[in-house]
Amino acid sequence: MDSKGVRLRVAMVSFDNAMLELIEFVGPKVPAWAAEPRRGPLPHLALQVDDTDAALARIEAAGGKRLWDDIDEFGDARVIYAADPDDNVIELVDRPPSRIAALFHQAFPESRPATDNV
Repeated sequence: MDSKGVRLRVAMVSFDNAMLELIEFVGPKVPAWAAEPRRGPLPHLALQVDDTDAALARIEAAGGKRLWDDIDEFGDARVIYAADPDDNVIELVDRPPSRIAALFHQAFPESRPATDNV
């Protein structure tokens, strides 16, 4: 995934071993996979998997499809978005939510983690 020039606003709310991730692209560049006029390119379910390649292979074998050409290396995490046979978007990631949040803060140092527990 080419992320150069992409700006986004991200909110991550953690629930023990789960996380709600809200993403808003604020420009000037939006990735083609997120800008395509298709149903639900970003409302998605993210699943932590042991093996991103194997999980993607199972989705493709069942009639789903990858939304990116290749699995992306995001720090030490491997991530890809795929669509199931009904076109529901699924994010496959091989790291826990706390690690993904830390990687976002490394990649986007201007981001500020919330300091209040609500």
